Amino acid sequence: MRKYWGEIKQFFNNRGKRYKEDTHRFTVGRKIFIAFAIIFILIAGFSFSALSGMNSINKKSTEVEETWLPTVERLGEMRYLVEQVVAFQLFYASAETIGEMNNFDGRFEEIFTRLDELFVEYEKVLTSTEEKQVYNDFKAEWSNYLEVHDEVLTLSRANDDDSASTMIKASRQQIEVVESHISKLVEMNQNNASKAAEQGKEIFVNSMTITIVLIAFVLTAAIIMGILLARSISKPISEVSASVNQVAQGNLTIEPIIVKNKDEIGTLANDFNKMTNSLRMLILQVMENSEQVASTSQQLSLSADQTKKATEQIEFVIKEVASGAETQVNRASEANHAVSEISKGMEQAASSILAVSDLTVSTNNNAHMGQEVVSQTISRMNELENKVKHASAVIDNVGELSKEIGQIVSLITGVADQTNLLALNAAIEAARAGEHGRGFAVVADEVRKLSEQTGQSAEKIKHLIQDMQIEVEKAVESMTDGMNAVDNGMIMVRKTGDSFEEIVHMITEVSSQSQEVSAIVEEVNASTQSMVTLIEGIANISVQSAGNSDSAIVSVVQQNATMNGITTSSEELSTKASELQELVKKFKVK
Repeated sequence: MRKYWGEIKQFFNNRGKRYKEDTHRFTVGRKIFIAFAIIFILIAGFSFSALSGMNSINKKSTEVEETWLPTVERLGEMRYLVEQVVAFQLFYASAETIGEMNNFDGRFEEIFTRLDELFVEYEKVLTSTEEKQVYNDFKAEWSNYLEVHDEVLTLSRANDDDSASTMIKASRQQIEVVESHISKLVEMNQNNASKAAEQGKEIFVNSMTITIVLIAFVLTAAIIMGILLARSISKPISEVSASVNQVAQGNLTIEPIIVKNKDEIGTLANDFNKMTNSLRMLILQVMENSEQVASTSQQLSLSADQTKKATEQIEFVIKEVASGAETQVNRASEANHAVSEISKGMEQAASSILAVSDLTVSTNNNAHMGQEVVSQTISRMNELENKVKHASAVIDNVGELSKEIGQIVSLITGVADQTNLLALNAAIEAARAGEHGRGFAVVADEVRKLSEQTGQSAEKIKHLIQDMQIEVEKAVESMTDGMNAVDNGMIMVRKTGDSFEEIVHMITEVSSQSQEVSAIVEEVNASTQSMVTLIEGIANISVQSAGNSDSAIVSVVQQNATMNGITTSSEELSTKASELQELVKKFKVK
């Protein structure tokens, strides 16, 4: 028994050391933190990728809206004003009065002022070297045209119609060169707009592909980690709870719990297995000792009966001391031997009861330690519940971020609608320009298509964000299930604590009964020692003369009273041993 007690003591001394090493183990709290940290990082990466793609699409839309569309509009207006100059020039040459010519001079001045403003605005947005070269050629040809234009006006005022007609033909040739340069500039801007549109499409396709892959990966990772985490927590706790219920019902023959977890739950399962094994050995020892006590008490009762009979015979012999002194000495010797045997049996019973008492005290301490382990497990489960709630709040924040992304997509849709409206206005202006505005109409139509594509892409992103919000809600539901699993685990652990309290109560009863039996055995042993002393006195008295028979009779009466006390004590000891056996039978150990 002392060997078992040493092993149990060593086991619980090592418990404190192992709990100090918790910070170096892969605990349940760390598992949850790492799982949701990974999910958060994946969601952050997905959000960054989606925002980056939408930002690139927004840049391309802004480029079309703020660069290429205004440039095409300026070129269209330049062409329109140049054609007005040509038309007014013909009207100027055919004017019959100076007043009409003066009116056209005012119109020319307004057109030239507006053209100068357009030139300044266009020069600010020039990008490529090739475009700058074409623009410089255009400005040079325009300057040449203005010289011819001024000559036409001068000849028209001088009424030199023939010379004016010749110069008008020259100006037409010059204006064709000017318009060819404008057409080249329009074509360059069309190419740039088409290139921006293609880049926007490519960015959208890439962003869409990356977003779909990331969403699938994040959802798969979240579901897998949630399932694995829930299983690693709920399954071992259920096994421990079922085993604790069996122990609480007195069944110590259960199989050891096998848990592969290297966390608090695995430690709890291993400690429970060791505690169950120690408790099983303790109950077996108590059973053996209680049986031995019962057997010893029966032997004690039989020996007491025999001693009582021998005492009665001694009393009879003393009355006839004159004729049977030698026989009395022999009977006294037999009684002395029997009482010595009783004394040895009582010493052995006292030793066994003391060992039982020590084991029950040790078991009671171990059960209290097990109860403390369950309390620590409840504390860890509370921490686990708080961390799961925090992870749920993080998922809710991700849902809010997806709503903000949806607002950004709505803003992009609005920009696309405005771009479409601008393209429509540009098409109307191109229609007003007639044949010369056809190229500008083509550019406006391309811009309109690009804006429609941008709007459609934004709508697809909007639906994608809505799908992501639905999946985030599913993740929140999964987290809620995880919290429910943790709550169920808390209920099971609390039931485990209640079962430990019942075990402690039962062991306390065993300890109390053992202490009572020990007290009775000590009392019987003391009475037996007194009886040995009395019998020795009887033997000495028997050797003495018959004149001492009265003293011997008194001693025999005292011995008879002592034997009655021994008989009563042995019967009480037998009753307590039976009660102890009935109490221990509640435990099933085989």
